[in-house]
Amino acid sequence: AIGIHSIECWLVGLVDPKHGPKVINGCFEKLNAALDKKNMQTISGTAKNKGASQRVYRNLAAQFSKKKTLLQQSKLNAGFAAFVDQLQTFKESQP
Repeated sequence: AIGIHSIECWLVGLVDPKHGPKVINGCFEKLNAALDKKNMQTISGTAKNKGASQRVYRNLAAQFSKKKTLLQQSKLNAGFAAFVDQLQTFKESQP
């Protein structure tokens, strides 16, 4: 799948209840600020895909394994909503 917004825009709603569907810029910074506010480990900007940062991404993304959470959070980002809609369409088209 190709996202039209950064993955951080999909994840920020999990830790920031004020995150709205029109927020599509600066999501990396917003995600880190929300994580910091909750005293959670933040994501290193220089090592985004290594070690501790990967664990942060995996732990947050694991919440999407719950269908209810996935559907609620997808409404907070247009790109995420389009992705989830495509998954639903694909699933319904399968025999």
